[in-house]
Amino acid sequence: EQVLQALQQQQMTPDQPLGQILVAQGAIEQAELQRVVQQQIEDKLYDLFGWREGEFRFVNNQRPAPDDVQSLVPLPIEGLIMEGVRRADELARIRQVIPHDHMLVRFVERPLDQTPTINLTATEWRIFARINGRLSISEIADKTGLSTFQVSQAVYNFITAGLVEVIDVPRLAEPASRARATLPAVQPLSAPSDARDEEHQGRGLVERLFGRRR
Repeated sequence: EQVLQALQQQQMTPDQPLGQILVAQGAIEQAELQRVVQQQIEDKLYDLFGWREGEFRFVNNQRPAPDDVQSLVPLPIEGLIMEGVRRADELARIRQVIPHDHMLVRFVERPLDQTPTINLTATEWRIFARINGRLSISEIADKTGLSTFQVSQAVYNFITAGLVEVIDVPRLAEPASRARATLPAVQPLSAPSDARDEEHQGRGLVERLFGRRR
């Protein structure tokens, strides 16, 4: 309800950021807003390290307003560069298994009888709990509030452990003719006939992994 009120107010005052409206309403704290904005800025900057080519425009002597939340977010430049380079290297390895973030994630139909010992972090458990065969990596990121890199990283580890797999599907935004042309080239394993089968597989894996959280 507070978000809807904030959106209505923003329509009347479009120059006022939504986050600042929520802070003024008491819906969130200023520190939480800064944390979210910093994460968003960092994620966008990290994405730039994966670009092979692109265009940019540099505007000299243009800074955010003093009361703009972006001007209040500290950004350690050296740390960002080092982390960006590390992520770019790791993402190149992940992309060999997960080509893009729109791939669906589902549990394997026949997990290995002897599943290796796996220690899941709290973040990995959040991602693991969202796997149902119907959500893509980007959708899991939206629902967990994590970055697509974090989700891709965790899913990559799940794949190497033999717990899940990713399948490609035609984009819904594509024309129907193109989607039909793409389907024969996609060779995913046969999906469970009932969504409840996927959930049952998930529960079975969770039971096998129960108590291994670190």
